[in-house]
Amino acid sequence: ECNPVFKFLFEDNSFNDEIVLERIGLAMNQREYALARYLSRHLSSEKNKKLYRYWKIARTKPNKFLKSSLRFANSKQNRQLVAYAIQRLSRRDIEKTIYYWNEYSKKMSFPKHEQDIINGLIGLAADRRKNSLSLHYLGLVSKENLTRDIEQGRLRSALTFGAWPELVTWTKNDPIGDVSKLRWLYWRAKALKETGQSTEATKIYRELATNRDYYGFLAADQLSLKYSFKNQPVIIDEEEFNQTLKKTKLGRADKLFKIGRTLSAKREFFFELNKITVREKEIAAKLADTWSWEKGTILALGRADSYNDLNLRFPIEYADLIVENLKPKKYYVVRKGDSLWK
Repeated sequence: ECNPVFKFLFEDNSFNDEIVLERIGLAMNQREYALARYLSRHLSSEKNKKLYRYWKIARTKPNKFLKSSLRFANSKQNRQLVAYAIQRLSRRDIEKTIYYWNEYSKKMSFPKHEQDIINGLIGLAADRRKNSLSLHYLGLVSKENLTRDIEQGRLRSALTFGAWPELVTWTKNDPIGDVSKLRWLYWRAKALKETGQSTEATKIYRELATNRDYYGFLAADQLSLKYSFKNQPVIIDEEEFNQTLKKTKLGRADKLFKIGRTLSAKREFFFELNKITVREKEIAAKLADTWSWEKGTILALGRADSYNDLNLRFPIEYADLIVENLKPKKYYVVRKGDSLWK
């Protein structure tokens, strides 16, 4: 769809080399190498064609590029090239990357946001290699230029190397990315405790322990509290249950089930779930429970965003058999082929 528009713009000379080079840089950073190659055909000056060749060298031989380009003038285009080469080299050799970054940061005036991008790239590369330098470089990124990846990299590195003071600093504000708030708070509390701030840590643990969540349970363990399951059964009286079956096709599904047409009943049930209200979905879950159909119960509660009736959400089948087999045995006769694993 875009091709005719671009064709028109190129023929109309609406694109100059500066715009084309900018798009080449974007394409290279997104690994769209074929697009970058296509765009290079529209560069008019030899100087800019040479710049595209530099992009290719920075991609395939970043060490060679950085070694031979220390004489580069301090321009936006050259800074972009250096940043790209550093990103490529950081995947292969973290020590050389740091050496070149120290050299180029002295010779070129990188704005703060560009410094943050490069420090973040180096920090994440070090984090992937379990190198403690990640703590330093991820810590250099300013608050306004934080990204989801850097935030998660900080958390990983701090836990890997037990950098509790850094973690206290980094978790002072709410996460900007999709890190779970409960996870974030749990590790903040852990860091506070490890740095001697037990009172504040206990306050956070106590708040977390009220949640039915993995990190809520971990927080409860820290304070030796019982887990908070917040079990709230779905309460439906017989009259409401019967009225709902009458006014929806759930009643038809129930009749089909009772005459043994189980597959048709389940099809009717699934079809009706897309049309009924949230409360009616909870009633559908109760109906599926009367059929001993766990999948239908769990699905209906999920569609209703109703997660607090734990007996419905987590049905326990074969309980008697499990309990019987868990009873300690007085003795066991070793048989041929047995192992400790079995």
